[in-house]
Amino acid sequence: MPERYTDIERRKYPRLEEEILLVYKLAESAKIESCSTKDISGGGVSFETDVPASVGDIIWVEINKPARNGSGRLLTVYSFVQVRWVKRISKDRYEVGVEFTDMKEEDRNQIISYVVKKLRE
Repeated sequence: MPERYTDIERRKYPRLEEEILLVYKLAESAKIESCSTKDISGGGVSFETDVPASVGDIIWVEINKPARNGSGRLLTVYSFVQVRWVKRISKDRYEVGVEFTDMKEEDRNQIISYVVKKLRE
């Protein structure tokens, strides 16, 4: 019987389920939206939205996690992402998974460090 791979085994980066402010804009839209992430990794994020997106769409995102005491940011990243999957969860609500496609390595490392630190807490 062939060996099955779990999501964890296939993932290149550790994933953290956490709500972090996500501001985004579809490439063809002028409207800026905001929501919270469902999870985040060095490879991408998922989030819920009422804005329909399609697999392959390019989206600009800004991810911000302020420090609890208001003395700065724990995480600030700007990137273009590509929609990898979309799941309709209600009539006008979607869960969207995106992959970072145009990201500086220092930003990716910032996310990875944040995720690893939070997973160890």
